[in-house]
Amino acid sequence: TAIYRLADLRQSCENKLIASEVAPAHLRALAFATDVAPDDDITVLSLDPARRLEDELFFYFESVFDDWDDYVHVYDEDDGAAVQSVKAEYPDLEAVLSQSQMILLAQPAALEDSAAAGVLRDRLGADYRACGAAIETGDAVAEYFVASAFPCEMLAAAEAMRVQYVNAPTLHKAVTEIGGGELSVYLHWKDRRKYEGGHAYSIQIFDGFGKKARQADFVIGREPLAHHRLDLSALAAGDYQARLIVYDFDSGLSIAGEVAGSGEIIKRQLELRRFTIE
Repeated sequence: TAIYRLADLRQSCENKLIASEVAPAHLRALAFATDVAPDDDITVLSLDPARRLEDELFFYFESVFDDWDDYVHVYDEDDGAAVQSVKAEYPDLEAVLSQSQMILLAQPAALEDSAAAGVLRDRLGADYRACGAAIETGDAVAEYFVASAFPCEMLAAAEAMRVQYVNAPTLHKAVTEIGGGELSVYLHWKDRRKYEGGHAYSIQIFDGFGKKARQADFVIGREPLAHHRLDLSALAAGDYQARLIVYDFDSGLSIAGEVAGSGEIIKRQLELRRFTIE
């Protein structure tokens, strides 16, 4: 396992490295992929079991993938998986995965079985949901994964709904599902570090007469994704509406927002879903 201080070495190599044969094909493919948009909540995992990257090459690609949440290279060492990372809090693969809700795994297309590949495959299979390929070429593959508690829709950039709240985190996406007598709400929050602490939100369900039937409140935390379940089993038959209210945790005052694209102003509450209970 190798941990580095980025400030001293980040710019230590020439840009020509990215296009050279020295650079792994799967990293070149991702670096040049114009249809793969960087996301500062997604960790890039590079898997090449047979190769620990040379320091200057590793630091170069760390700089190339700076717009992503993190970049970690995984390789074989002592019959296990070792990692190259600039973060001291990532001493091993387990630490990386425990802090990553969304992953883009890039690897050679023809990957032989190995200890590192086996460990990573088992962990992703147990704790993540495969969400489709971002890159598929003759020599490189990159695939998205999301923590198993969340649907793949959380990674679909084309379906993102951004609500920029005033001096508060941005709601990047909201997905809802109904089943088993529950309403599941999946949220993706951005700008959390910029506005860390002091913000919360309320998920409220109203009946057809505007009377509140359910309410659950949560604090916007450090992780980008949040999943909440609201019990619907005791609700009477009829039409309902689920709404989201973002507010200041200390004062309890609601926070206004604006929907990107449409310019719609959310003065207090955002409609998440309408549904009917038979």
